[in-house]
Amino acid sequence: MSDIVKMAEAWCATRTRRIAPPSNYIAGFEMPNGRQIALERNRAQVYVWTEQVSLDAAPAAPVRIYSAEKSRNSNLNAKNCPRLSVGNPVLYWIFHTLDELVHFLIWYGGFRLNGGVVEAQPAEVGPALAGTCNAPGQSIDTARTNETRSNSCSNSGAYMGYQTTTVADTLNRINRELFIPAIQRPYVWTPEQIIRLFDSLMRGYPIGALMFWDLPPGSRDDWEIYRFVTHFRMGSIHNEPSGLSADDRVSLVLDGQQRLTSLLIGLQGSYTVKRKHKRKATDDAWDEKILFIDLAHAPEVEADEENDELSPIAEHYRFEFVDQAHPPVSKGDELWFEVGLILAAPTPEERDVMVQNWVEANLNLSEIGRMMARNNLMRLWDAVWHDRAVAYFTERSDSYDRVLDIFIRANDGGTRLSRSDLLMSVITLRWERFNAREETEALIDALTESLNPKRAITREFVLRAALFLNDLDFSIKVQNFVPANIRVLEQSWERTKEVLRFTARVLREMGFYGERLFSTNVVMLLAYYLHRSNPSAELRLADADRQRIRRWLVLLDFKSLLSLQTGATFSTYRSVVRRNLQGRSDFPLAEIADGFGRMGRSLEFGESDLRTWTSTPLEASNAEALLSLIYPDDLPNLRRRALPFVQSRFFMPDELHRAGVPDALMPAVQGFANKLILGVALDTREQESYFALPFEQWAASLSPEARAFHCLPDDPALYSLDRLPQWVSARRALLSQKLFGLIAAADEPADSISEPA
Repeated sequence: MSDIVKMAEAWCATRTRRIAPPSNYIAGFEMPNGRQIALERNRAQVYVWTEQVSLDAAPAAPVRIYSAEKSRNSNLNAKNCPRLSVGNPVLYWIFHTLDELVHFLIWYGGFRLNGGVVEAQPAEVGPALAGTCNAPGQSIDTARTNETRSNSCSNSGAYMGYQTTTVADTLNRINRELFIPAIQRPYVWTPEQIIRLFDSLMRGYPIGALMFWDLPPGSRDDWEIYRFVTHFRMGSIHNEPSGLSADDRVSLVLDGQQRLTSLLIGLQGSYTVKRKHKRKATDDAWDEKILFIDLAHAPEVEADEENDELSPIAEHYRFEFVDQAHPPVSKGDELWFEVGLILAAPTPEERDVMVQNWVEANLNLSEIGRMMARNNLMRLWDAVWHDRAVAYFTERSDSYDRVLDIFIRANDGGTRLSRSDLLMSVITLRWERFNAREETEALIDALTESLNPKRAITREFVLRAALFLNDLDFSIKVQNFVPANIRVLEQSWERTKEVLRFTARVLREMGFYGERLFSTNVVMLLAYYLHRSNPSAELRLADADRQRIRRWLVLLDFKSLLSLQTGATFSTYRSVVRRNLQGRSDFPLAEIADGFGRMGRSLEFGESDLRTWTSTPLEASNAEALLSLIYPDDLPNLRRRALPFVQSRFFMPDELHRAGVPDALMPAVQGFANKLILGVALDTREQESYFALPFEQWAASLSPEARAFHCLPDDPALYSLDRLPQWVSARRALLSQKLFGLIAAADEPADSISEPA
C-alpha cells in the first residue's frame, strides 16, 4: 500500500508544484488550476484526499465537509482532519480501502495500474490502455482489459511523458539504439544485485524508471559513446567504444545503465568472477558464470502482519550464477533452467512448447514440482515478454547544459555516484583533445600498478591532484570546475600524467608502496615538488633531495600529520614549496617543518616521540622505515636487514639466568625484546657472525666504527645481558642526539657517516 501512495505522490509531483503541507500529510500539492490538494494515510490505513472545492464527478466515497467557520477553529487541527487554508471550506474524502483510493486516482488523473505499478500516461501516447480510466464503481480489472475504451478522463496526460515496454523489447534496443555516454561510470553491480533485480521482475515489483536522451542529429561527433557490457569481468572498468557512424540513430542512457547491463548479463551474457586465493594473472583464476533459476523451487510467501520474519529484501525465487563449464544438475525436485533460454520463445505458442519440453515431459519431477516449475516458467516468460515492466522517459533537448543537469540529478541517488563521478561528467563534456574518462582510468591503472596501495586510487584523487599541480583550489566541488579551470586541466594534462607517473616510480624506488604507502596523499605532495622543481620537460631527483624526502615521508607517517586538516596542510605545503623554490632547487624540508610547526603540527622529534619510537615492535609495518632514520639511506638500498641487537633466544629465562640476570630484573630485561630500541640494520657479512656467535662474543667483535654507524654505546662494559638496562639508557641518549636534530641534519651530506669497513 505504501508503494501505491509513494507512486501517487511521484505522479502528482510531475504535474504540480509542491507546497509545504502540515506534518500529518503524506503529500501536499498546488495544482496548475490553483486547487490545493493533500493525500494522507492515518493509523487505521484510511486514505484521505482533500480539496478546497467539490469534485462533482468523483467516484462515490464517504466525505466530510467542514465550513469556513468550522475550519477556523483551532481544535480542528488537533483532530485527524487536515485543512489547507484557514477560513476556507474543506472537503475531506475518506477511502477505507485501497481499491477506493485507486478508483479515485484513476478517475482524477488518468492513472493506469499495471502489474502493481501506478504511473501516469499521456492520452495521446501508447496503446489505448494508456488512457484508460475508471468510472465510479468500475473495477480495476475491467479498466485494465477494456483496451478499446477512449480516454475521456479529465486532467489526462503526464508532464514527463513516461512510456513503458517489455524487458525483451528493451534488450533488443541495447547496443543497437541504446548506448552509454562517456559521462557514465563503469558497471559496478555484484551478482547478488543482479539476482535481486530478476527476483523483483518475477514478483512484479517496479524496478525504477529509466532515462534516455535522443542524441540530436549532427551531434554524434560531440560525444564519446560506449557499448553496454554483455560479458562482464569482475573488477573491469572498461567499456568498448560504440563503433557508430555519424548517421546512426543513437539514444544515450542517462539513468539506468546498471539495471540495463544487469538485464543484459542475466539474459544474454555472463559474469566472470575471480576464484579465492588465485592470482589474477593466471588462467585458472576466473570462472565465467551465467544465470540459472530453479523452476521447481516454490517462491517464498509474503510476510503477513502476524509473521513478519521474512525480510522484505530476501529473494523469493531461487536464482543462482553458475559456472558455464559446469551447469547445475537437477536432483530430486529441482529443475535448473538457464534464464537466457526464455528469449528463444517470443510467442505464447513457443512458450507452450518450452513448457511441454522442460516441464510436462520431465519424469523426474513430482506433481507438486511439475506444477511449481510450470508456474515459474510461465511467470518468467511473462516477466520478459509480456509485462510492461520497463518504464522510461526520453529527453529530446539539444541543450548540453540541460542534459548534463538531468544526468547529475538522475544519478544523485540509488547506488550513489561520488561527487568526483559527477564532476567528471562536466570535464568529459568540455574536453576537446582528450577523452577524460579513458585518460583518468588509464592513469589510475598505471598508478595502481606502481604503488599497489592499501586504499584504491580513485578518480577523485586524480582530479584533486590535477587541480593541486596547477595551483588551483583542489577541493572537489562544483565551483572549482568552471570552464576556465577545465581548460587549464586539459592543457596541462600531459604534464600531469608525466609528473604523477614519475612520482609513483620514485616512491616505489624508495620503498613506499603497498603496505608502506601510508597515504596516497603523499603522491600529490611529492608530485607538486617534482613538478615545480623541474620546470623543464625532463623530471629528475637529486640523491641529496631523495634522502631529505625519505626522512620527511617517514616523519609524516610516524607523526600522522596527514590524518587531519588535509586542506590546510596541503595549502601550507604548496605555499612553502612555491616560495622556497625561487632561487634554489633542493627540497625545503626545514622550511616545510617550520610551516607545519606554525600550524601546531610539528615534524620535530621530542621526548614523547622518542618513547614511541623506541617501544615500536620490530615486526611493525613501519619499523624498518623508522629504523632507517638513523642510517644514511633506506635499508633495502643499503642492502641491510633490520634485526634486534640481542636475538630473541637470549631472552629465554635459562639464558638470562646463565648470564647472571637476577629474577627481579628479568621482566625489565625481557621487556626490551624485539623493540626498536634494540634495532640494528646488518649487512650480509655482519649477519654471518651475528647468527654464529653468542651474544656477548659477537658484541665484543664490533669495531668502534660499526658502533658509531649503528648508533650504539661506545662503552664495551655495557655489552652483557645483565647490564642491558644500562645499555638501553646509553643508546636512548645517542638516539636522542640523532633524532632530535633530524630536520637540521637533512641539509648535511647524506654520507657524512660512512659505512664501517
